[in-house]
Amino acid sequence: VSWTQATLDELYQAQRKDGEALAQERCIACHTVEGNTPDPTIPRNAGQSRFAIYKQLLDFKSGARRNDTMTPLVADLDDQAIANLAAYYGQLVRGAIDPERGAPFVGAEIENLVRNGDIARNLPPCGACHAIRAGGPIETPTLTSQYSQYIEAQLKAFASGERHNDIYHRMRSVASKLTLREIQLLAIYYGGK
Repeated sequence: VSWTQATLDELYQAQRKDGEALAQERCIACHTVEGNTPDPTIPRNAGQSRFAIYKQLLDFKSGARRNDTMTPLVADLDDQAIANLAAYYGQLVRGAIDPERGAPFVGAEIENLVRNGDIARNLPPCGACHAIRAGGPIETPTLTSQYSQYIEAQLKAFASGERHNDIYHRMRSVASKLTLREIQLLAIYYGGK
């Protein structure tokens, strides 16, 4: 995604009602109307920004990100339809998001990775981009209360290079430096927050 003024204008002028109609037609079987799927292998759309959703949908359409279900569902959508879907799901609020609620205890090492990163391994803090109201890139997804199974699967896919739709290789670089135990505990941390 190139975040040009035209792209931003398209997102800000998107028709949420048209996005809702499209979601009713194509998305509810997996993501539900509320964006809070009960399936832990499918990401929750509620609570994500319109920018995060827009980027992922465009990546599925372009082939930058592949999924046997999503890729064919977005293949025939134009940029306006994708912006409308992003506007719809980007306005939904996930009920359990509470920045004051504590995460499950996963140990000081993981909490340190989230808050401070690891300078010795050139790992930035996860919270620099993925905390609620963090200052990361506008397309950064919210991880808070996302399913831990989904987060773990995506971190493993970035680490292996199977998933490669991260701008400037950010997540591939980070995930490839994490141990399997760290990936599992980070997923638990964000999934339970």
